[in-house]
Amino acid sequence: MPTPKQLEVLRFVAAYTDEHHYPPTVSEIAESLGVSRTAINDRIGFTIAKGYAGRKPGIARGIWVTDRGRDVIGSG
Repeated sequence: MPTPKQLEVLRFVAAYTDEHHYPPTVSEIAESLGVSRTAINDRIGFTIAKGYAGRKPGIARGIWVTDRGRDVIGSG
């Protein structure tokens, strides 16, 4: 299960992607949640390791929430 801070990132990425039809950048996530890009990268890394998110290396908008992550968001 993701931590509350990881869940916050997952919810933001999912909502942003649903609204804009493309994922946010790390900077957009950090700015919206009021934390550093380093903190966001750490949280994203942990959610990826747990299978809740994925990332395409080298692409600014390459973060997505997996089906498993969306299931957790729906139940959280």
